[in-house]
Amino acid sequence: MAAGEMSEAAELLLDAFRLDQDFIRGGTSLLQAKIVYAASVRKVPFLELLLNDSRPLGEKLLGQIQSELTVLMETETHPSDLLRGEAEAVVLYTILPPLKVLPFEQAGQGAHPAPLSAQESDWSPPGGWGTGDPRSEGIQEHGPRETQSIEERDEWALIWLAYREQSREWAGRCPRNRPPEACVAGMRTWAEELRRLSGERSHWSFLARLTRAGDRAERLREKSTRFLAELADHPFDEDIARQGTVRFYLAALRLHAAYRALAEERGACPDASAFDAAPLSALRIDPYSGKPIRVQALSPGRFALLPHDGKNPAESVEPPPAVFIRCDPNAFRQ
Repeated sequence: MAAGEMSEAAELLLDAFRLDQDFIRGGTSLLQAKIVYAASVRKVPFLELLLNDSRPLGEKLLGQIQSELTVLMETETHPSDLLRGEAEAVVLYTILPPLKVLPFEQAGQGAHPAPLSAQESDWSPPGGWGTGDPRSEGIQEHGPRETQSIEERDEWALIWLAYREQSREWAGRCPRNRPPEACVAGMRTWAEELRRLSGERSHWSFLARLTRAGDRAERLREKSTRFLAELADHPFDEDIARQGTVRFYLAALRLHAAYRALAEERGACPDASAFDAAPLSALRIDPYSGKPIRVQALSPGRFALLPHDGKNPAESVEPPPAVFIRCDPNAFRQ
């Protein structure tokens, strides 16, 4: 590529990163975050390849890349927003539909009239149903119904209250002023505690106060407990950690661009000690963990940039994320 094409390629890649970010703004669910993770990591090798090109890139282009990567890092969606969006999505698409579709018990009859089918109800969540419209199958078929002795609306209402309590718990486990790595640890602890306590009645005493005493209250608590125990089996921590991988890549690519700029300025490939001195030392912080990026020297002018512990933030994803610097002294000869 010519110099102008190099600049255009960098601009397109950085714009694509921005597009990914915009896709999960405003409290979207973790499903969208998974899509963004898959899309973002596929762009990393192309920007890495550009930064390792054997031709001079120039101060202007390298400065632009660093500046835009800094903006991307500073505007990444915090995991607390993703968890809030996940909670809203469950309420809107799982809990509210049966509450909106199923009628209240008719006074004096002791039982529900025939529930409205999803097609008969004109209610829809804000923004519509989207793809995979559940009305095609019927809302009532998706409910937690297991016994005719409990009104289905009561089941869903209690589940909603229990879920709201857990949403508040998420906010405490993942505060906005903590790095994403702390959120991952907090959500892992939450899931372990919920699985352990899901069978203990004392943990759900707040539900007992909302129902009449006796067998009916017991079944309602059991229903809500089961719903939340199943919720704990969802790998929220892994979803957050995957987004942490994107954060790491942005920081590592910025460090790579800064190293390349320093190499072109000096006309030689700096050794590993350059990462411990200005200006590179100030750029080594990984926004996922808040800890320094690990720099592993492979050979003169060749380095691997890794998470601080050398591991992948998402334990189920292998291998660990890495950005490779391949400095060619010939790149600085005009």
